[in-house]
Amino acid sequence: MWHVGIDLHRLTVVMAGINDAGETMSPVTIHCQDTTAIIDVFKKLGAFRTVIEASGAYRWLYDLLRPYGTILLAHPRRLRAMIQRRSTTDKLDAQSTAFMGSGIVGLSTPAFRR
Repeated sequence: MWHVGIDLHRLTVVMAGINDAGETMSPVTIHCQDTTAIIDVFKKLGAFRTVIEASGAYRWLYDLLRPYGTILLAHPRRLRAMIQRRSTTDKLDAQSTAFMGSGIVGLSTPAFRR
């Protein structure tokens, strides 16, 4: 199974991953509008579990990926506290989130209120 970390921004999605065998997926940056390319990345991986930082704009990505795998949310403040890096980049954030998603507790599946 692949564990994918996602750093979501207004214009781009940065994804990185690690599988159970220790193989890594190099960070990939895709424009948010290119939903076909985002889905293609996950379809190529097969079974996956992804962690998205629960910012205000994650819902569209959750809805897009939910049919293909397991989506977990990480609280932004707790996520930053766990990473504890002085210098950060989108690629490093995605990689760190993927590593955490491969075995950390404190992540949750969303329960949306209608």
